Amino acid sequence: MSEIINISGVFPYPPVGGATGRSTSPSTSLSIEAPEDTVELSRFGRALAEVMGQSSLRAAKVRAIRLEIAEGTFETQERILGTADRLLTAIA
Repeated sequence: MSEIINISGVFPYPPVGGATGRSTSPSTSLSIEAPEDTVELSRFGRALAEVMGQSSLRAAKVRAIRLEIAEGTFETQERILGTADRLLTAIA
């Protein structure tokens, strides 16, 4: 594809600050406010957050499992065999 070349200094848009290159005075410039970001949680999301915040038992269990994984003691022979048994039962 060929590159578009500017012919005789004609630009499709004026440069920033006006065609003369001088900036506009503050009294004549437009004030544009930056848009604000907003987040809305669904009713389900709010309920889930509330339940998760109240579930200290679940949080304690997650912490215990993370600790076992970090220590390398999470995968035991009993857990592996139990998982294999449940998988074979599910596909049989």
